[in-house]
Amino acid sequence: GAPALPRSPLRRTAAEAQPHVASPQRPLGVTALPAPRTSHETCERSTNRAVATSPQRGTASSRNPQRSNCGSSGGSSSAPAQCSAMATQRGLGRLALRCHQALLAAAPPAKTSAAFSATSFSPLNAAPAGKSSLKARLPANWACVRAFAEAAPPPPPPPPEPKNPSNILRGLLLGSIAIGGVFSYALFHSNMPQQGALATGASAEPKKDYKAVKDAILDMLDVEGYDDGSYGPVLVRLAWHASGTYDKASNTGGSNGATMRFSPECEHGANAGLAKAREILEPIKRRFPWITYADLWTLAGATAVEAMGGPVIPWRPGRIDKPDSSHCTPDGRLPSADKGAPHIRDVFGRMGFDDREMVALIGAHALGRCHADRSGYVNPWTNAPTTFSNLYFKELMETPWRKKRWSGPLQYEDPTGQLMMLPTDMALVWDGKFKKVVKEYAGDEEVFFKDFAAAFGKLLELGVPFQAHAAA
Repeated sequence: GAPALPRSPLRRTAAEAQPHVASPQRPLGVTALPAPRTSHETCERSTNRAVATSPQRGTASSRNPQRSNCGSSGGSSSAPAQCSAMATQRGLGRLALRCHQALLAAAPPAKTSAAFSATSFSPLNAAPAGKSSLKARLPANWACVRAFAEAAPPPPPPPPEPKNPSNILRGLLLGSIAIGGVFSYALFHSNMPQQGALATGASAEPKKDYKAVKDAILDMLDVEGYDDGSYGPVLVRLAWHASGTYDKASNTGGSNGATMRFSPECEHGANAGLAKAREILEPIKRRFPWITYADLWTLAGATAVEAMGGPVIPWRPGRIDKPDSSHCTPDGRLPSADKGAPHIRDVFGRMGFDDREMVALIGAHALGRCHADRSGYVNPWTNAPTTFSNLYFKELMETPWRKKRWSGPLQYEDPTGQLMMLPTDMALVWDGKFKKVVKEYAGDEEVFFKDFAAAFGKLLELGVPFQAHAAA
């Protein structure tokens, strides 16, 4: 009289417990599909059927009783869990699920080898002896395995590791410190661009150390065996002649271009002997290849005047070197040694100098001497040819000069025959306007130094298109 309890999903009727018999028309290894049941019922029936059809391995209870119950926790504990998970979570077909359970139930015990042989699958779809061979059972077994493998979706990727905010902040802080260090190093160890470079976008030029060039010139001035022991006088003459070709009317010539490197200008009579001066400066040019010949020659002349006791000559860089002889000036632009006052005014006036500047510039004859193999003249102007002073003007004013009796060109000599004056030198005392300036310089060396520094600095810059950033 007790009320009927609902049937447990794990309980089966007697009819349901009967094993399925393979139909003669159905291929070997595929059983008839029963009516849908719960996942636990399907797992239990599939497992019991697979074990019961194996006469070689015995019953499930004799081999491992725990395998006959899909929900048991002993033995192969992962089989029930996988069975239930596959059926409920992945929605697999009943055929693939039963194949999976049958494989787990038919797997050899843990004591056997892990390498399955072909006979490991013999319990699956087993048939009575004599009806089927191992070869006939294998295709059905592998088809079942493939069906299960293809139905199973790939496992989901592992979730990404959570990011630690403190690590992100630490990385940003360290990166900022590194970038700041690199910027600071670059700021304090690099040359600042020249003025205007940032505005125009032009790349900054390498640093040019003109003081180092000047020091190199000073180091090579004194030399034994050359003239009076110094290259100074010939370097002053090189700077003077490289600059004295300027023509104010046509704005051609001058120190800009260093055109004396080319023929025919280097062969002009007034430039005889200056190949030695250019040769002297070649090692310095190789040492400082960034300096132009035009800047090097003029800097050498200015440095030599100062080194030999003269005034400091204002000098600044900015000259360029012309590329070929097409820029050479015609012969005759330099003063000629055998001419008088009109010639002096004509040559110097073409460059833009007045009488006082002309006399001051000719005062450079205080240095050096003449050579018969160069100009044709001989002997120095003073007894101190390597010292810049006003002695040249004193000799002009105080010494009685006479024509030299010899086979060479006309020149004048002192009573000892050791000193000499050129016709252009004598023109300074024979012309009243020039003589007035000569007398002043002879009596005041300081005035002469001041005027010479200004006039010689002007000469070195004639025709030079200096840039705004050129420094003195």
